[in-house]
Amino acid sequence: MTRIYLVRHVQAMGNVRRVFQGHTDEPPSPLGEKQLDYLSEFFRDISLDKVYYSPLIRTARTAQAVAKYHDIPLIPEEGVIEIFAGLFENKTWEELFRDYPDEMSHWGPDFQNFRAKGGESFREVYERAVNTMTRLAEENDGKTVAVCTHGGFMRAFMTFVCFGDAEKMSVREFDKNASVGLVEYENGKFNLIFENNRDFLPDELKN
Repeated sequence: MTRIYLVRHVQAMGNVRRVFQGHTDEPPSPLGEKQLDYLSEFFRDISLDKVYYSPLIRTARTAQAVAKYHDIPLIPEEGVIEIFAGLFENKTWEELFRDYPDEMSHWGPDFQNFRAKGGESFREVYERAVNTMTRLAEENDGKTVAVCTHGGFMRAFMTFVCFGDAEKMSVREFDKNASVGLVEYENGKFNLIFENNRDFLPDELKN
């Protein structure tokens, strides 16, 4: 069996600016910097063998916090990077809904088929998430690892874990910044233990 802690990165400046971050490399915000300390404490007494992270600043810093009290490898993993938003990268949500109403009409009820111009669709992220997480789980049989990733990636993967069907992605919510989930993988199947846990954060840091 493999145990995998899924961690969404702490609040980044792109979250504060309310932009479609995607691959835009935004650092943690001042509030996110404070969340890092609480993440470190959450994982202090949890035995981890390694930490994988999306190779962007906001997830790299989150991974460093998760591993703060552990002498373990930190491994960049392209497969857990956020959706690539193409033309929509680094644009505000206000701009997107104003300037691209046809594309953004998929954002809610047809979320799995949302695709920014020149970017990935969430259905493609779903397939990437399933393939990447299955590979990591099988490579780490008998171990406990953490994966520091993004809201869109986590939404896609948790849709698979809970429903096994990309068509259900529109009913999933985004896990919040600095949230932690846990899945176990055994006999070719992922089982959800808990998700979106932020009980370790004080209320003023639950952005």
